[in-house]
Amino acid sequence: MHGVFSKISKSHIEIVTITDALPFTPFVHLPLTSSHTASYRTFCYTLKVKAKSFKEVEKFQDIPNVGPAMARDFNVLGLHKPTDLINKNPLALYNKMCKVSGARQDPCVLDTYIAVIDFMNGAPARPWYFYTKGRKIEHPDI
Repeated sequence: MHGVFSKISKSHIEIVTITDALPFTPFVHLPLTSSHTASYRTFCYTLKVKAKSFKEVEKFQDIPNVGPAMARDFNVLGLHKPTDLINKNPLALYNKMCKVSGARQDPCVLDTYIAVIDFMNGAPARPWYFYTKGRKIEHPDI
């Protein structure tokens, strides 16, 4: 390895590693995107940093537990900005998504809605599975 440097901005951390020529793209077991030159000499990984507070959220994907698919789902549900989630009913959103999609959604989708809405209402960021036990007690039929 010849060198490593990083750049930190408000929305992401970029780590660039300059290496000797490699005949493969390295595997990264983090939610990272990668790009590299044709010579395989420079690898650039960008780690998206999620908001620490609802006050920092500018777009759906800034919210912990929200990726591109969930952000699209929110648009399908008629939610177009993160503040639209404040004081929403997670179960009502889940039932609406089941109806709109024409299929029963996995219960972890409800857990994610609970986590996201809780966060947007001022709770600390928690993984979606933090809410699974409570959801199973409150909604055992889902």
